[in-house]
Amino acid sequence: MHTRLALALLTTSLAMAAIACGDANTRAPTAPAEPATRTPLSPTSAPPTATPTATNGAGVIRRIIAAAEANDTDALREYIAFTPTACTTNVQGTGGPPACRPGEADGTLVDVFAVMDCEGHFARADEVRLEPLESGAIVFLNAYRTPEDFYPPGDTVLLFTREQERIGKWGMQLILTGENVTGVRYGCGQSAAELIALHGLVAPIDVDGVTSGIASVDRAVAAVLTHDLTAIEDLLRYSPVACVAVQEGIGAPPLCLPSEPDGTVIEALPVAQCEGFHVRPGDVQLDVFAEPIQFYAVYRTPPGEWPVGDYLVIFYRGFGEMERAAIELAMDDEGVVAIDLGCAMTPEAMVEFQRLTDAIVAPQG
Repeated sequence: MHTRLALALLTTSLAMAAIACGDANTRAPTAPAEPATRTPLSPTSAPPTATPTATNGAGVIRRIIAAAEANDTDALREYIAFTPTACTTNVQGTGGPPACRPGEADGTLVDVFAVMDCEGHFARADEVRLEPLESGAIVFLNAYRTPEDFYPPGDTVLLFTREQERIGKWGMQLILTGENVTGVRYGCGQSAAELIALHGLVAPIDVDGVTSGIASVDRAVAAVLTHDLTAIEDLLRYSPVACVAVQEGIGAPPLCLPSEPDGTVIEALPVAQCEGFHVRPGDVQLDVFAEPIQFYAVYRTPPGEWPVGDYLVIFYRGFGEMERAAIELAMDDEGVVAIDLGCAMTPEAMVEFQRLTDAIVAPQG
């Protein structure tokens, strides 16, 4: 393993957090009752024909997720689309059709955006407020195909947790039609597990379309992008290595425990960031993978500085050009054989430094 790397991963658990506002899609008997104050939005028009405000293209959904995780409401607003819905001049309580404005006849189609917390309403373009997304740690959990009768209508439900001071982790959903955001559910206290049961979210989908054709690699990509720390840990493959009584130099073998003679063969995982070391089973700390993270590319491992595994899977953390710190998983057909956080490198810099040329999945984004 090359000597430029070391990994300082912090222990955490990714809690499935509280998630938002229920609606009429109650599908499981174990789901909690809806809050008494909630009035569900009711469909009053045909299914939406979204009017996009952003150009669709490869990776759009992942960029929507990244914008949400970064609390970047300006970027997120670029993907909002509105649904033509018949307005009414006879508004009767929360959750009904949007109110007609002066000069609009009853039944006029107006462009609206569905917003739900403990109550639901429709917002016009000058009424959409995304302030709840501007603060708190937002983490993407998974994407689901919308079940039958789901409301507001759409194709995809993006499920997040949103942690707020003195409140804890609540949940949040973005509802997508195509690759445009056509609704948001800010939350009304349910956990993510309760929300999954409540809405019958049983069909998870791959929002990235990342397919290498290598089963272990595809499992790792899916686990990392959904922040599934248990699945990542299950993919770790430790190697036998002789411990030493005295460590000398960067990247030295692991230090023996007091009960282990010098040269005892133990199981360890190489980890790295600027310098390298080894971690024993049970000591690997993975919460860096609970942070916002995006897929970059998959390469075949070249001979040279990183002589472990057959494949290098590269991700990057953060959002924006200044926060694209690369993470690399060295893998074989069985799982992850080493972890490398680089050395404050961008994924492009890591590819250049390691002279990676044989791409299995070309760079994304």
